[in-house]
Amino acid sequence: MEINFAMKVPNDKKEILERVKVAKNLASDAILAHFLGIKPSTLSNWKARNSIDYDKLFSKCEDLNLDWLLTGYGNMQREKSDLSSIPNQAVINEDTPELYYKNKIYRELYEKLLKKNEQLSYRVGELEERLRNINENGSEV
Repeated sequence: MEINFAMKVPNDKKEILERVKVAKNLASDAILAHFLGIKPSTLSNWKARNSIDYDKLFSKCEDLNLDWLLTGYGNMQREKSDLSSIPNQAVINEDTPELYYKNKIYRELYEKLLKKNEQLSYRVGELEERLRNINENGSEV
């Protein structure tokens, strides 16, 4: 079964970051950056590059409904039943179909986003190197 993530996750990461600000009642980007444990310049780069460190974001928003956080649909907060129905040491396999399916979707999404993030990080490094060369030499080498 192939899953089309383009329909599930918006392309504009600014919207996701704005939802965090709303959910956590954060008045500014500087406060959001502090909440996430990053520098304001890092947050600006995320917005400019339309990228997010999902691991960091999700670790700070465990009380939020991930569907709402990513898409804006559904309840903002995770429902207590969502959290309490899953034991701390939950076994996620075919015997727990709902958990298995959700875990599979999120794992595939995470792996896809991680790969894309690695590609973009590599590309940013290349572009930074080109920019350094231009600044140092007055042209590309």
